[in-house]
Amino acid sequence: MKKLLLLPVLAFASLTTQAAQIEFVNELSMQEAQTIRENLSSEQLYAFDNAINSQAKMAILYKDRDYGSEYRIVIDNTSNFRDIGFNDTVSSIKVLNSPGVILFRDRDYGGDYRIVLGQESNFVNIGFNDATSSMKFF
Repeated sequence: MKKLLLLPVLAFASLTTQAAQIEFVNELSMQEAQTIRENLSSEQLYAFDNAINSQAKMAILYKDRDYGSEYRIVIDNTSNFRDIGFNDTVSSIKVLNSPGVILFRDRDYGGDYRIVLGQESNFVNIGFNDATSSMKFF
């Protein structure tokens, strides 16, 4: 099944939007992308749109299962989730523009780990709920 992402593309100077079709490994609905965009600071919005437009590796980490509640957007390997205020709180993930990630129990990519391909809606399924402290893309 081919999954597409339909996103508004931000024209930074004029703030007008156009429809753009970007193919992703995973699906991020237009509504979900818009919700994310509405909750970002201008600096975060710029980084998010830049990552989307350049099809950079990106992960959306969610506090609750089934992609619910609070979230963080990560666009690079992250050695300590305390730095993003999300240590030992991740319960679901969506990985975009990358086959997957390696999640580590300890900071600095240490301890037990789990490999997630694409997305995982409930970390209980992989025995890693509220246990992630660092992450690497592959």
